[in-house]
Amino acid sequence: MINELNRELNDLRAERDYQSQLLSNIKDNMTNFQILLNKYESDIDRISATLNSQRILETYNNHACPLCSAELPEPTKDLEFMHNINYEYQSTNILKSQLLGVMNSTKDEKIEINNKIKELDSAIFNNVNIQESYHNEINNDLFDELLEKQINLKSSHYFINKKNELEKLLSIATQRKTSKPKIQRELSNQYNNISKICYSLLIKWGFDINMNVFIDEKTMDLRINQRERISYGKGKRAIFLTAYLVAIMQYAIENNHPHLGFIIIDSPLVTHKDPKINKNDFDSIQQSVADNFYIWLSEYKLRGQIIIIENDVPPDTVKSQMNFIEFTGRKNDQRFGFYYPS
Repeated sequence: MINELNRELNDLRAERDYQSQLLSNIKDNMTNFQILLNKYESDIDRISATLNSQRILETYNNHACPLCSAELPEPTKDLEFMHNINYEYQSTNILKSQLLGVMNSTKDEKIEINNKIKELDSAIFNNVNIQESYHNEINNDLFDELLEKQINLKSSHYFINKKNELEKLLSIATQRKTSKPKIQRELSNQYNNISKICYSLLIKWGFDINMNVFIDEKTMDLRINQRERISYGKGKRAIFLTAYLVAIMQYAIENNHPHLGFIIIDSPLVTHKDPKINKNDFDSIQQSVADNFYIWLSEYKLRGQIIIIENDVPPDTVKSQMNFIEFTGRKNDQRFGFYYPS
């Protein structure tokens, strides 16, 4: 009989915990709903004030400026503005009405759960009283002895389970520490294909046909004529990196590998004409390479977008064949800059 009462008590307590959790969630939701309701009401007040201000402004007569005595333009009635404000006002009211409906239904659910918790508390109270009446009938010494053995047994099972869990975790940690799997990837074919694309691009741009281009697996960067890319001067480093980026994009798109589908390259062309470059720097590129690069770019028809940010203007012969955007730095003169002036 006591075992049955214990099982019933455990079930009642579990159900009460569940209902309490539901009640807690509902309280959190109600708090969030109230915050949202306040926002809607604030928006409605703001829109109403805007509407009233517009209507008041429309009634004003034409007056001169109090500072310079210039005639102020006569206020006009902006129908589209009023339509948009009215639409926003009605939409916000609809959302507010819907939210109030949800809040009312949530309040009803909260009342129902509170009643359910009261019923469970009453059932738990009755169950505990019945068990206490049975316990009083049993010999106190015998009951205490059985209870102590039960506690000891549960404690033993608990510590045994914990010990097994710790041993398992220790074994996993030891395996991870002693065995570090080496990740090996066979990328020689991919490297070779991307190198070929780089070589093809550099030849089109005017570099020596006998040059050697490949990817160093350790540095994941280009080697040109047995030299690391970064060992060259600023000019060649930039144009070599440009070829590398274009080649990676072309290879990824053609073979359905992940790629954004566009690249942005800043100042890929550093020529002898650059005032920052030493005229005796043999690693800067010739002007002919820059011209060939722009011709190639104007004729580029493959998938993928190439965005170049450069100080020098492309030749007039190819500028009209590409999407050329000049940042003038002057307001009302084409485009001011990357960001429009406020």
